[in-house]
Amino acid sequence: EEHHWIRVTLSKVGVVFVRSYIGCADCGERTYEVPGKMYKCYGCFTEEAVSNFRSELFIMFKKV
Repeated sequence: EEHHWIRVTLSKVGVVFVRSYIGCADCGERTYEVPGKMYKCYGCFTEEAVSNFRSELFIMFKKV
């Protein structure tokens, strides 16, 4: 698994919304399992999926 970090500066941003949740490390399907625990994921049908913390960033830009 690879992680990539990008730092950006945004201008003319209208709305920023961050949603954090616990989900499958493979497909991102939400779960209520404890992070780091193995379980069966019904999103990607992985028998030994691992849950982890996930975040989604939503940005809406204003017209210039």
